[in-house]
Amino acid sequence: MVSRPRLSTLVVSGVTLRLEAPGLKRIKRSRGHDLYWAASQEAVRGGFRPRTLRFDTPTNLIEAEDIAARCRDARRQEIDWHVAGQILAPADYNGTVGSLFVFYQTHPDSPYQDIAATSRETYDGQIKVVQQSIGARRLDAIVPLDARRWFKGWRSPGEGGTDRLRRAQGCIQMLRVALSFGVSAGLPQCKRLLEGLAEMRFPQPAARETTMSIDQAERFIDVALEKDEIRLALGFAAQFELALRQADVIGQWKKTKADQAPSPSDVVRGDAVWSGLRFENINERGVLHVRSSKTKTATVYDLAAYPLVQRCLAHVQVDERRGPLVVRRDGQPFDRWEYASRWRELATEAGIPAEVWNRDVRASGLTEGRAAGATIEDVAKLGGHRSVLTTSRIYDRATLEATSRVQELRVESRKKRKK
Repeated sequence: MVSRPRLSTLVVSGVTLRLEAPGLKRIKRSRGHDLYWAASQEAVRGGFRPRTLRFDTPTNLIEAEDIAARCRDARRQEIDWHVAGQILAPADYNGTVGSLFVFYQTHPDSPYQDIAATSRETYDGQIKVVQQSIGARRLDAIVPLDARRWFKGWRSPGEGGTDRLRRAQGCIQMLRVALSFGVSAGLPQCKRLLEGLAEMRFPQPAARETTMSIDQAERFIDVALEKDEIRLALGFAAQFELALRQADVIGQWKKTKADQAPSPSDVVRGDAVWSGLRFENINERGVLHVRSSKTKTATVYDLAAYPLVQRCLAHVQVDERRGPLVVRRDGQPFDRWEYASRWRELATEAGIPAEVWNRDVRASGLTEGRAAGATIEDVAKLGGHRSVLTTSRIYDRATLEATSRVQELRVESRKKRKK
C-alpha cells in the first residue's frame, strides 16, 4: 500500500488550500504569518544546506502552487543528499573523528596509501594522539573553535616539561588531511569543519637554525670508528657531505603485496622488503647515483671528492662492498629509530650538544656549502631539489659538476680554517 503525502494547509485571500508542500512551516507574527521551508534536523546536523527557504505570502493560487513546487524540489534535494551520503560512506564510518581516520587510513583510494614508510610512521603517531584524545567525538557536534582547545592540549608539556608545539601542529595538520579526504568522499560535516579550520591560524614551530660544524662532524666519525660503528659512520658522512636525507641513507622497510614475490637480491624481513642505498649504486668510476625517496629526483656524486666518505669507506673491506650501504654490526639494515638512537649516543660521546639533532646533519652540509661560496643553484642540485628538470643525461652531467664544485669549495674552506 502506497502512503499518501501529507498535505499542508495554506490560506490565500480567505480561501483554504491543501497543498503537497513537504517541509513548509508557518510562524505567527504580529503582522501575520511568515512562510518558510525547513530541512529536517537530521539533515541540518549532517551538514545539508540550505537549512531554510523563506517565501513571501502568496496572494493567489499560482503563487501558492509555486511555493509548494519549491518545497517539493527542496525535499527531493535533501533526499538525494541522504542517499548519496549512504552510498559514499563506508560501513564502518559512524560520524566520529575516530571512524573518519580509519576511513582515511584504509580506503584504497586514500593518499595515505601512497605515503612513504618513514612518513607513514610520523602520520600514524600523530593520528594516534588525535584518536586517543577526540576519537569518540561526533563531527556533527563539533565546531571549528573546538580545535583551539585541542591544540592547547596537544601542545601542553609532557615528561620533562618540554613544550610540544610540533606535535600539536602535526595533529592539526592530520585533522585537516583527514577532513579533506572526507570531503572528496562526500562524507557529511567534513566540508563545514574543513572550511572553518581554513580560517584559523595556529602557532607554527620556528624554523630550525641549529647546524653542525665540520669539527663536530669529524669528532663524530672519530668516535664512531673507534666504537667499530663503521657503517653508521659511513651513513653519517653521507648525510653531512652528500647532504642526503636520513631515509635515503639508511633506507626503509616496505610491506610487500600478496602478489609480489621478492627478488633474490632483496633484503627481506617477514612480509617487508628493504629498499635504500646499496654499494651497487656506486659505479666503476666511484660515482654514486641516488634517487630521492621524497622528491624522486636523481642526484650523482663523485665520491673521490668527499674526504669524510672516503675515510669511512677505507674501513670497509672490498669483499664487503655489496648490498645495503649502511647496516648494523650484524649486517642488517637499521630501523629508523634505532639508527637515530645510536646516532645520538655517539654524538653525545663526541661532545655534540643535545640541541643538534640528526635531522640537522643534512642542513649543515648545505649550509657549509653556501658559507663556502657555492651558488644557490649548485647547492639546490646537491640537495636533490625538484627545481632541476632536464633529461636524464644532461641532468646527471650538470648535477655531477654542481656537486663537485660545491665540495671543492667546502674542502678548500676547511683547509683555510686549519691554517
